[in-house]
Amino acid sequence: MSGGNIGIDRIDKLTYEQKSLVRLFTDYNKLNGKGSKLYTPKKEGKNFHLSIRPGLQHSSISITNTFISSNFFDLYWEEQTTLSKSEVKTPNLGRLPLASSTTLAFGGGYCFANKVSIEIRQRLNKNVFQLVGKPESDYTALSLIFGYTIL
Repeated sequence: MSGGNIGIDRIDKLTYEQKSLVRLFTDYNKLNGKGSKLYTPKKEGKNFHLSIRPGLQHSSISITNTFISSNFFDLYWEEQTTLSKSEVKTPNLGRLPLASSTTLAFGGGYCFANKVSIEIRQRLNKNVFQLVGKPESDYTALSLIFGYTIL
């Protein structure tokens, strides 16, 4: 098929693969007295990256009393490591479970030399008490995340 001969028979049998097409164009350029140069994209970087991303988070919660006639009541936040089962203790109402829910977040960041990055992320307010007749709350969180790419 090669050897500089380009005819309708060769084009009919041409497979549209890189190797066949390069051979055809190289032969065509030789017939017309022109040289050929093959440009192939360089593979840059790796497809797999491993990075460490420690961060700081500042979160706050404000609770509005909507179900007790008094304007003041005590709440105790009890830290727990078990999943979607945190709760708040109140002296008068006992334990109020915190609802696990999703919230939107937005942020932005910058990467320096594909190695070091910094990101800031703001989570939108959400009500952590999702039971009827319970207090309303606004939970917000602001995160600052640093990153270092190892691989």
